[in-house]
Amino acid sequence: MSNLKAFAVGDSDIYAAETAEQALALANDLAGDDAFELDEVTELVDADLDKEYPEFDEDERPTGGTTTIRFWLSEATEPGWLAVSEW
Repeated sequence: MSNLKAFAVGDSDIYAAETAEQALALANDLAGDDAFELDEVTELVDADLDKEYPEFDEDERPTGGTTTIRFWLSEATEPGWLAVSEW
């Protein structure tokens, strides 16, 4: 069973990580060292995880369906970037 949780880092990125500190490290690895601080990391709660968003295919075309962060998190097998939260 995975211990991954979803964390928002900064204004728009969502990461799968075991801890807020791990999410911060992942974000800083992608954005550049010290781009973010721990107070910019928020663990997503059930309402965030279950909110429905438009679904897009691998070519970024709308599918007409919806998806959730909880679904993306269930697909994650290791810590890393999940999505951009700017919908």
